[in-house]
Order: sequence, then structure tokens, then C-alpha cells
Amino acid sequence: MFVNGKAYDQAVAAAEKAGILVLDCTGDRLLEVFHAYCDPSDPENVALVTPGQPGQAMTHACGKKQIHAPNGYRTQAEQYGPGADKHQYMGRGGISWSIPYVAGLLALGWQLKPQLSGAEMVDLLLLSAFGKKGCRIINPQRSSSWSRK
Repeated sequence: MFVNGKAYDQAVAAAEKAGILVLDCTGDRLLEVFHAYCDPSDPENVALVTPGQPGQAMTHACGKKQIHAPNGYRTQAEQYGPGADKHQYMGRGGISWSIPYVAGLLALGWQLKPQLSGAEMVDLLLLSAFGKKGCRIINPQRSSSWSRK
């Protein structure tokens, strides 16, 4: 049990009651978000995205309400103190990178179709995904077709 698990559950329940779509990796929500990684030799080829993390076996089975978001293999800014600006290459990302990716994609979808409910947005996200190893992985090219729906 997490230290503030009860408070978290209460906050999530209040948000969902207000019609807010909550994304997390617990499996208790409308959508469960996991990570995937790109092939470093062809990072723009979505067909080469693989669920899980590079060099590690997946720790979960894929389900009907799960989506994997591509992440990992990225360079990001970091700062440890004043005047110490640097960049850091990250070979592995996880769920903490995947949930913001999915939230951003959903936010873009709501800009196109603000009348859609959270459940409708999740359905579109899952329908536009592609399958690999029994998992659904976000397909950015198919997600662009949302504007035609």
C-alpha cells in the first residue's frame, strides 16, 4: 500500500465523477498505459516499436484496455545546479514517460473534437493503435485520422 493510497483513490474518484479521464498504470482505469521503445536504427518507423524496455522481458501481459507509448532512446536537458546545464542520453524510459505522451496525444485529439467523452477518446486511441506481441502500440500516423471522424 502506498503511503497516500487512500487519498489518491479519493482524488481519482472525484476526478472521474467530474468527467475527467484519469491515466495511470494500475489497471483500475478506463485505459492502462505502458511503455514501448523505438528501434534506434530506424526510430521513425512505428512498425518497429516494441512493447516493454530494451533488453528486458515484459513484466505484464497485454490486455484489451492497455496502450503502449513509444519512448526511450532520447536526449534531454538536465541541470544539477546553477551554470551546470548539460544534456543526458537516456536509453530507457518507462511509464513515467509514457503517461505524459498519451495525455498529450489525447489533448491534441480533444482540440480537434472537444465534444468527445473520455471513453470515446480511449476507443479512438485503441482503434488507431497497431498490434505487436499481443499488445496495442500508439500509431501516430493513424492517430492523425482522428480529424476525419
